[in-house]
Amino acid sequence: NDFANAFGWKEWRGLRPFDGAMKTMRRLLSRWSQARVVHHDLWSVSVVLKDDGEFTKINSETRKKQVLQDSTGRRVQKMTFVMSNYFSMGVESRIGRGFDRHRRQSQLLNKMTYGIEGVKKAWFKRTLTIDNIVDGLLESPGEPDERVVFRTKDSTLPDGPILKKSVSLIALNIPSFSAGNDIWATSHSVGILTKSTSLNREL
Repeated sequence: NDFANAFGWKEWRGLRPFDGAMKTMRRLLSRWSQARVVHHDLWSVSVVLKDDGEFTKINSETRKKQVLQDSTGRRVQKMTFVMSNYFSMGVESRIGRGFDRHRRQSQLLNKMTYGIEGVKKAWFKRTLTIDNIVDGLLESPGEPDERVVFRTKDSTLPDGPILKKSVSLIALNIPSFSAGNDIWATSHSVGILTKSTSLNREL
């Protein structure tokens, strides 16, 4: 997966960890105990909807869109989750949802399905731009150091940078997105520069 790809983990084919005298398993445990520790941040992400908004998911059995509801039957208006790799919204998310509805057992067919969904969503179906969906993005909301990362033109937030027309919003925590693509590999300028207080380095 993307996490393994970002950290350089390789697939071991034909591995038999429970061979005679557990030699392979002992060798693996020895290597793991001597491995270099790499710190990895986890993000806490909260999404709050407008009054007429709704969260939906693809039902794994019916393969149809389903509105998320709480225990009382009301639509869920806020979700908080822990992010390890990335999250996104926009045209690529719609492609992914369409793919989930038509997922196959064959890797080749899945790639073809992804391509078909990409063509459908990019050229034949209208997708609202992020600046017409999102009110704004806050860092550390409700905390003393709360900061507006960006807001949109008609935002309820009083100040902060204005987000221009954007087809996607992608928050990456690793250099691997959508089957191993490093979408910032060829970038040459930094849009937002901040410092990590825990790692004591610039991000």
